Amino acid sequence: MFSISDLFGGWQIKVAVVALVVGGALGWHYLDKSKAVTEATTEYKVQVKQAKDSLDAYEENLKLIKLGYARQEEATRKQNELRKRDAEAAARADAQLNGLLDTIARGKESISSDPSRAISIGATYGELFGYCSKEYTTMAEAATRHAGEVTDLLARWPKEQN
Repeated sequence: MFSISDLFGGWQIKVAVVALVVGGALGWHYLDKSKAVTEATTEYKVQVKQAKDSLDAYEENLKLIKLGYARQEEATRKQNELRKRDAEAAARADAQLNGLLDTIARGKESISSDPSRAISIGATYGELFGYCSKEYTTMAEAATRHAGEVTDLLARWPKEQN
């Protein structure tokens, strides 16, 4: 009968067996390394996802901070506009008051002993008083409106966070 040992010598069979054993060991070693590579790749993917999630959260916080600053800048701009309007209104009121005081001073100087002239001046002062009352009412309404706007701006002003 024919056997493998007839084809190959004993040493060749031993080398082939050793080669099979070494090859099998290398194969197991490769499979074990492949498993480690797969685990490392999976861990890497998890860490990349966590990093992306952290970046997304950071960007969302940054958007909120920028929105807060934008709101604060808008509130500051509106407050400055109100201050400017109030200063302009106060300057106009001062100019009108100075004009009225000049008119009164001229009226005092021009009053004579003539009763008809005094009546005429009294009527003028009555008109002047009506005008002053109207302006006072307008200023009071503006002050009330401004106070409401200030309250609204303060309510919208970003609160400091601890």
